[in-house]
Amino acid sequence: MQPIAVIGLSCLFPEAKTPEDYWKNLLQEKDSCTSAAAADLNADPSRFFAEKKGTPDKYYCALGGYINDFKIDPDGYLLSAETIEKLGATFQWPLHVAREALRDSGYIENTKILKECGIVLGNLSFPTKASNHLLLPLYQKVIEPHLQKVLNRPDFNLGSFAAETDNAQLNSHISGLPAAVVSQALGLSARSLVWMLLVRHHCMQSRLPVIICIPEKPI
Repeated sequence: MQPIAVIGLSCLFPEAKTPEDYWKNLLQEKDSCTSAAAADLNADPSRFFAEKKGTPDKYYCALGGYINDFKIDPDGYLLSAETIEKLGATFQWPLHVAREALRDSGYIENTKILKECGIVLGNLSFPTKASNHLLLPLYQKVIEPHLQKVLNRPDFNLGSFAAETDNAQLNSHISGLPAAVVSQALGLSARSLVWMLLVRHHCMQSRLPVIICIPEKPI
């Protein structure tokens, strides 16, 4: 294995938007878990919560490591601010963390070096709040007629799970595309998407964090 140098750090955790904040929380042994709120689920959590474990269609633990009060600065990327503002957390979080890591490294404005850089994202392919807004209506459209027939209720409808939002179609692609979008937005090599596809299985197993790779020479 070739030696690896860590030349830039950044993070985005519950109650810690910088490595300094995260380290401070660790030293204080701070528990940053909070109860799920409507903003975390796009729905009232009480609809799905039950204190008794094993209650059908309910969860019994509402605590989680939720990132609150995060708002990306959409300016300064190679994508329009309007596009970035319409992206969900699956895109915005790595956009922010990758840029801050590059800023910390001192290479953020070195376009020559950035073109030789790639990004590897460990990304679980689960539905997101943003993707739900785009995909759930499609599922409902297919399922609803069958439920109407089974229930013998022609007027039955599932209704919207949450208020509509202005979402970019990119939010429906939650696996490899975030790596490609980050690459484009930061002027990195297009190899990022290829790397994402190659390491996808390994990332799914090990749950790797965001890694910015700056090779000494182009690969």
